[in-house]
Order: sequence, then C-alpha cells, then structure tokens
Amino acid sequence: MSEASGSAPGAGDTSIDALRQLKAAETSWSEKLAKAKADAEAELTALKAAADAAYAKAKELAEKARSDRVQEAKFKADVEAESVVRDGEKEAAGLSSSDPSREPGFGAKVVDAVLGPFRGPGGKKGA
Repeated sequence: MSEASGSAPGAGDTSIDALRQLKAAETSWSEKLAKAKADAEAELTALKAAADAAYAKAKELAEKARSDRVQEAKFKADVEAESVVRDGEKEAAGLSSSDPSREPGFGAKVVDAVLGPFRGPGGKKGA
C-alpha cells in the first residue's frame, strides 16, 4: 500500500529524475526555439535589406531610363522643329521670289512672323 501512495523507498527518486529530465528537455527546446527565432529574425533583416537595396537600384534605373527617354524625345522634337523651320524658310523664300510685286524682304518678314516662336533667343534657329 505504501507503493500506491508514492511513499515507497526509491519512488521519490524516480519522480525527481523524471522531473529533472522534463526540465532538461524543456530547457533544451526553449534554447532551440530561441535560436530558431533569432536565426529567422536575422534572415528577415537580411532579406529586408536586400529588398530595400533592390528597390533603390530599380528606382535608380527607372529614373535613368525616364531621363534618357526625355532627352531622346527632346532631341527628336528639336530635329523635327529644325526641319519645320527649314521648310518654312524655303516656302517663305519662294513667296518673295515668285511674286515681283511683293516688297523686298517679304519672305523674311513671313519667316519671322510665322517661325519666330520656333527660334531661340535672338531669332536664330535652334538657339
């Protein structure tokens, strides 16, 4: 009857050993979980830093591509504007030479009036 109540000699040692093993297992798993958590947090921090760097690089590349496209569009627009101005000057020169009743410099006046906004400061082409 004393064994059933847990007061048999040696029975207490078995319970204490079992508790010690349980505590050791609990401590071991707590350490493993803490290490796994720390490893996961370190990996997340590294991944976030890599993502931030990739975002910054992509943003930089996109800005450069946008800037390049704007420069290319400006260049094409300038080429087209110069072509329009040249064509207008030819037409204006044709107007003054084709009609002798027009006053001298008529073509230049037409060019200045019509194509003036396409010219740069001082009335010079492409300036």
